[in-house]
Amino acid sequence: MPAVADRIVQRTYFFDSLRHLFQGALDSAFLTICLLISIRVFHAPNGLKSVLSSLTWLGGALAPALTRLAARSGRPAARIGALLFFAIGCCFLGAARAQSFILFLLPVACASVCYRAEGSVLIGMYAANYGAEQRASRLALGLTLSALLAVALGQIGGIALDRDLANHRPLLQVIAACSWCCSLCLLAIPSPPVRRPSGQPWRGYLPFLWKDPTFGRLTLHFCLVGIAYQMLVPIRMEYLANGRYGMDLANGRVMLLAWVVPNLARVASTQLFGFLFDRFRLIPLRIANNLLTFAAFWIFFHGKNFGTLILGAGCMGMAMAGSYVFHSLWISKVAPEERLPAYMSLYLLVTGVRSMVAPLLAYALLAVLSPTGVANFAGLLIAWSTLGFWRLRRVETIR
Repeated sequence: MPAVADRIVQRTYFFDSLRHLFQGALDSAFLTICLLISIRVFHAPNGLKSVLSSLTWLGGALAPALTRLAARSGRPAARIGALLFFAIGCCFLGAARAQSFILFLLPVACASVCYRAEGSVLIGMYAANYGAEQRASRLALGLTLSALLAVALGQIGGIALDRDLANHRPLLQVIAACSWCCSLCLLAIPSPPVRRPSGQPWRGYLPFLWKDPTFGRLTLHFCLVGIAYQMLVPIRMEYLANGRYGMDLANGRVMLLAWVVPNLARVASTQLFGFLFDRFRLIPLRIANNLLTFAAFWIFFHGKNFGTLILGAGCMGMAMAGSYVFHSLWISKVAPEERLPAYMSLYLLVTGVRSMVAPLLAYALLAVLSPTGVANFAGLLIAWSTLGFWRLRRVETIR
């Protein structure tokens, strides 16, 4: 039996790490490339760009219902994940053929529904195939590989768009192909069926927020720092690419600052955060990551030259590395094993709603404030979140 278990661990580790490599293309697409295409190719107004940034997180809001549907099918978690990535690839192929922003927006939104829901499906695979003491370390390699491809595709994509904006079509086709490669990798991983959470979506999950007050408070504080981060993801693109705010940098430089430098820093620090997550308690690590996030955006939006933009982008990438590890696994330090899918689904629901609201709020503030003013508002949310985590530092049930 130990030999069989070791083979499952090694097979999961290899193919999931390979899956994360290809998934880097999707991270790049949802967080930067699609928004850059909407600015440069379709010249979308701020209202529609805020809708794009908002809809790319719709899948998280639908995660509880999708998780229950996946559990009802009785199929292995990895198979369900493979189906989601196959659908994402088809959506990006459709987006590559779009002749208008609305026809571009619809398939990207559908792809996001599938993409943001896969976390609640696959967490059961990690819980079954990895021991509790090795999940973050095993996941760290995959997140590092994901960042490497994201860096490469982001810079190549920016240069390709500088040469000819029509290159956005083959760029989206490459992203579709990477999604299909993710699907093939998941098909090779053994996993149990998705566990069916108790209760009904929404009504069955929401009471956990007050029945387990520690989980509820942690979710709130994760939500606050998440709103701040998600507000500034589209705003940094506007800050760099939109001539209205004074920079109007070339596409290659925009991708360098908004994606390449942050992801290089993420590559350099993901293994460190995985190591720390497996060995230290959640709260001090989360507070440190909050402070790093605050410093990153302060430097980026208050810097007056290219050097400070590089420094801010690098700190942003380090903060991103920690956030990716926490986002994927922090539930495992709080929830009982039998509640992992339910807690993760609820967290993704809150994350999805939060991430849909954040860009709408960001663009509403941008109508009356500068990008730096929006960053200052986000900094207040990070400070509020940090204070909330500090108050939970002595709760013994948080591992």
